[in-house]
Amino acid sequence: MTNIKYASHFLTSVLLFFTITFFVKDNCYAQTTLTGTVRNAAGQPLEGILLEVETKAQPPASAFVISGADGGFKLSLPATATATGDSLRLSARALGYAAQLRRLLNRSQTVELRMREKATKLREAAARQHMQQRAKRAGNPLELR
Repeated sequence: MTNIKYASHFLTSVLLFFTITFFVKDNCYAQTTLTGTVRNAAGQPLEGILLEVETKAQPPASAFVISGADGGFKLSLPATATATGDSLRLSARALGYAAQLRRLLNRSQTVELRMREKATKLREAAARQHMQQRAKRAGNPLELR
């Protein structure tokens, strides 16, 4: 009877050990995941918005994604990148919209972003003439059409 009681106690201890190890392991190596939707001022989903999340740790770790047709996005940082630091920086950018910058807690969460339109002044590029001048200086005539 003593052997059975000892074996039962041993198996209970082993089972408890593996259960605790399983849960602690998952909590120690959990990654931070940000999900959400990007919308315009009218509430319509925006596709093609560049989103970046960055840690404050040195060196900083970052992840990038472009929002889908439904405006949705999912960004994940591995556990090694989020182990230190208590906050993240989320930025959203697109041509024709004002950039968004948010400080977030370093934990998985859902984020809803509203982008407001902003006129973007574009400058003309004179690449053609510059390339022709460089080619002439190098002794290679270059004709661009």
